[in-house]
Amino acid sequence: MMQLFTVWQACFMGFKRVNKPNQRTILTLLLVLFAKLCSATAPVITDLNKTGQPCETAIKFSINDFSSVFTDADGDAIGKIKILSLPAATEGVLKVVSTPVTVGMEISANLLDKLTFNVTSGFTGTSTFGFNIADAGGAYATITKNIKVTVPDGLSITNNVVATAGATSNCQDYFDPAPITESSAPVVQGGLPFNYQWQQSTDNVTYTDISGATAKDYDPPVIYNTTYYRRKILVGFCYNSSIEVAIIMYPPIANNGIHAPTSYTGCGSNTDYSAINGDLPSGGNGTYTYQWESSPGSNPANAVWSVIPGAVSKNFDPDAISGPTLLRRKVVSGQCFDYSSPLPLSPTSSSVTNNSFVLPQVNAVCGGTGFNPDPLMGTVAGGSQNYQWQQSYSSNGPWTNIPGETGKDFNPPFITQTTFYRRSIYANGCTDNSLPQAITIAPLALTNNSIAADQFISTGKIPALITGTQPSGGDGSNYSYLWEQSTNGSTWTSATGAANGKDYQPEALSATTYFRRNVYCGQCNSVSENVIITVGTVTITNNTISPNGVTETCGMTSLDPPLITGAVASSNLSFTYQWQQSTDGTTWQNITGATAKDYDPGIITQTTSYRRQVIAGAVKDANNGIAYVLNPKGIGGNTVTADQSIVANATPSLLLGSDPSTAVGQTFQYTWEKSTDGVNNWVTADGASNTKNYQPPALTVTTYYRRKVKLGTCPESISEKVKITISANVPISNNIIDPPTNIANLCGVASIDPSPIPGRLPSASATFTYQWEQSNDGTNWITIPGATDQNYDPGLLTKSTYFQRKVITSTETNISNKLAILISPVPLSSNTVTTNQDIDYGKAPFPLAGSLPVGGDGNYAYMWEQSANGKNNWTAAPDNNTSRNYQPPTLTSTTFYRRTVVSGACKSISDSVKIKVTAIVDLDLAKTAKLSESVDNGIDYSIKVLNKGPQDADSVIVRDTLATNIKYYAASTNNGTFTYDETTHVFTWTIGKLNNAETKVLKLIVEAFASETITNKASVTGKTSDIDPDKSNNQSTAVFPFVVFAINAKTLPNMITPNGDGKNDFLKFPQMDAFTDNELSVFDRWGNKVYSVKGYQNNWNGTGLSEGTYFYVLKVRVGGKIHQFKEYLTIVRNRFNG
Repeated sequence: MMQLFTVWQACFMGFKRVNKPNQRTILTLLLVLFAKLCSATAPVITDLNKTGQPCETAIKFSINDFSSVFTDADGDAIGKIKILSLPAATEGVLKVVSTPVTVGMEISANLLDKLTFNVTSGFTGTSTFGFNIADAGGAYATITKNIKVTVPDGLSITNNVVATAGATSNCQDYFDPAPITESSAPVVQGGLPFNYQWQQSTDNVTYTDISGATAKDYDPPVIYNTTYYRRKILVGFCYNSSIEVAIIMYPPIANNGIHAPTSYTGCGSNTDYSAINGDLPSGGNGTYTYQWESSPGSNPANAVWSVIPGAVSKNFDPDAISGPTLLRRKVVSGQCFDYSSPLPLSPTSSSVTNNSFVLPQVNAVCGGTGFNPDPLMGTVAGGSQNYQWQQSYSSNGPWTNIPGETGKDFNPPFITQTTFYRRSIYANGCTDNSLPQAITIAPLALTNNSIAADQFISTGKIPALITGTQPSGGDGSNYSYLWEQSTNGSTWTSATGAANGKDYQPEALSATTYFRRNVYCGQCNSVSENVIITVGTVTITNNTISPNGVTETCGMTSLDPPLITGAVASSNLSFTYQWQQSTDGTTWQNITGATAKDYDPGIITQTTSYRRQVIAGAVKDANNGIAYVLNPKGIGGNTVTADQSIVANATPSLLLGSDPSTAVGQTFQYTWEKSTDGVNNWVTADGASNTKNYQPPALTVTTYYRRKVKLGTCPESISEKVKITISANVPISNNIIDPPTNIANLCGVASIDPSPIPGRLPSASATFTYQWEQSNDGTNWITIPGATDQNYDPGLLTKSTYFQRKVITSTETNISNKLAILISPVPLSSNTVTTNQDIDYGKAPFPLAGSLPVGGDGNYAYMWEQSANGKNNWTAAPDNNTSRNYQPPTLTSTTFYRRTVVSGACKSISDSVKIKVTAIVDLDLAKTAKLSESVDNGIDYSIKVLNKGPQDADSVIVRDTLATNIKYYAASTNNGTFTYDETTHVFTWTIGKLNNAETKVLKLIVEAFASETITNKASVTGKTSDIDPDKSNNQSTAVFPFVVFAINAKTLPNMITPNGDGKNDFLKFPQMDAFTDNELSVFDRWGNKVYSVKGYQNNWNGTGLSEGTYFYVLKVRVGGKIHQFKEYLTIVRNRFNG
């Protein structure tokens, strides 16, 4: 730089020695150019490599990206960049903010963070384009470089599976498909976040996005045409489409007509019609299958349709019909089907009438091999008397003419097998056949028809099954049965129940009844013998034994009891004996082989009891028996319970003594004793001390008790002692009972067997006992017998029941909490409230009417609740909220109400009603703008909202759509919240509630892209139900006049020619009037300040300075910042005009 400055000095001194005007002028220009070249060193740059993320749609640059490839020897920062070429359109588009970049465009350093490479969908790889960087002084690098943007390959997106549980095809004009839901969660490589987008198509080729369908699942609307749906998983540019779900809509089948046949042959029951032609259907999927169906009769309302085998063509040629017949055609096409209208066909009328005959009175033989029947008598036929008798060995033919039998009647010959006959008449081309009838021959008679057996039962009991043998004989066809019953054995009726089987199960009987079985086989039948079921009461008497009672030994280890003799028992049924034994007097076992009247026991080594059973039918009678008690050690099982703790002067609980182990049927002598030390000084206890149990009196000192037991010659038995301690009095606590585990929901339940009610262990200073109580109303309580444990099992309940537990000491009774087990067999219903209302602000609504509920236990408790949105946050409504109806208070905002009804175990919540409140509010919006003092190129907007009333406003929102020449920077307010949408450029300030006469203010800061007039409009809205009488003040437009945010460095002047010609005489900066806060300083080539002024106004012409090159510094204040500009200035006075 020193060498360059020396050259510059030499040039300047040479300029002073040149005298010719033209030479000096040329030299001046060279000096200016050289000064420019010598003023700074060009920066150096390298290639910029930028790699985006997989599937990224817009790859953003930053100032740091360019700083990393920029080097400047002068230490200057980046001033701007220039784009020298562009990426291919198939690769991407380069944009600054939202404006596409063009070749040669310069982008200032403060906008490099707004530079993006917008990737063309489907492109991966590297896109290369040229660029250059200039320093803050405007000097570009001498060698340009490339920006290389790499777009990596996409991501793996799998498991995108959807399905519908509903129908996927339909044959209606319209269809509401079931929701399409996710079968499994999508999996995105790297776990990156993703979005959903549902699409639809009518051809399964071209798909379009469904607006708003961005959730996991999708519920299609009603459709009228075949529609395909699929779901896209979106990760930037990457996506994965699910397999489509097709909802096929077929048009209903139409044109399904069939036409009557045009001709027929034959007549009567042999009428044969020509083919029935069917129309070619339309609709469905275009492919059709057919099935013809028929029904006997001529009334479609009574039709019973059956498929005609093989009739599957468009047309149908019916066989001959013998009676009125309905025909129809079913058309199937995919999921669609349709039936044609029924077509009736009837046999053509025959001229023959009254063609029938009567069998002889004896027309069957059972148990014979042959039969000569009497004549078959025919009626006189009308229309013709050309008779021909026919015979067959089957009712279905084939039929053969009987030679010579052409008369009205017919006398059959001797026959040896069942034979069918009919009479045929021919008239006018039509044959009429009578109904066939048979003469039956059954070679074998019915046999082996027997049933078993007689029974004796008690009144109201069900007898055992009556079994029947398998019959034989008859005419070889299937056997049929009919069971009959009688109360006297002579008058018979069909048996009740299933009476048509081989065997028969009678129902419960209350009187003696006879039964028999009828068997039928062809023309043969057989009636079984009778069985009788006698109904009565089984009696057993005189079942006694000797000895009986209890025989006890003391000090013996074995015993050989004597013979036990039994009296001869009697019964109205036959009976047997069975002796039994038991070692505990409870569980009895049969003694093998002991079935005689008497029994001789063997030697026993333990206590054993014996008894005799008399068994008559199903009735068993056992006597009281004899017990032989062996007690080798004397009296045992002498125990007493239990230790107690009581307060002074309290009465202890009853002392319980066990039954001694030798006490089976014996009388023991008891003596209770007491002691104050439990060691000696034992004396007979006070009061009734000679019973099995003992009740001590009230005590003041700790006392011990014991029991003595005597029995005959057995040694006296003394129990262990129990101690009754006198302690300080502590009240009962923790007497709490908890609900059973299985009573969660008993609404609509007729009964419940609750699990046991658990009771917690109480705390008390004295011994206590329990007593459970129950109530039907929670007020009147009764003691539950035997319910004296800590817990209680209620058993089966069929109505609502309350329970409580008493804990009882000698001085205190404590009652637990009440537990209700509510049972309501009939669920609650008819819980409705009416009706929605619209009211003015500050008014009271009409009362809300609630219906009278049905169900529960018939008693209803009400609770009215309110909510601001009708969805959640329900709270108790104010004032009287527990009545069937409800009067809301005066309201200032829309409010929802509902009613909860509780009855027994049931609870019902009504649908909500809405009280819509309309408020009158006048919202006034004012928006102003000024130059920002904190942000370069910034504008400060002030947005003020005033509620002029007269009511409070709610849901107040201000929306400001920013102009395209400004960009959101920041906002601040102490009232409400705000958001900004970069896509729509909409700034939203949500205030919420704004009271009458209240004002709220927000400051909004934006950046301007250019120096021009900026116009921006904001609007305010309130609750949609509110009335704003003056909407003219709901909007406000702020116009920020044309302003220069900074001086363009490229337009700085570098020469003036103050020669008085009015051209370029003064140092003028463009748009200087926009920068009144400025300071200008001018320096000579030696750095001396030769001119300085604040508030420069483009009015300096170098007065007092000689021609030459100078250097100036201009400082201007824009908003709150100082901008500094430097440039060389050449003064030439007489060498130029202009």
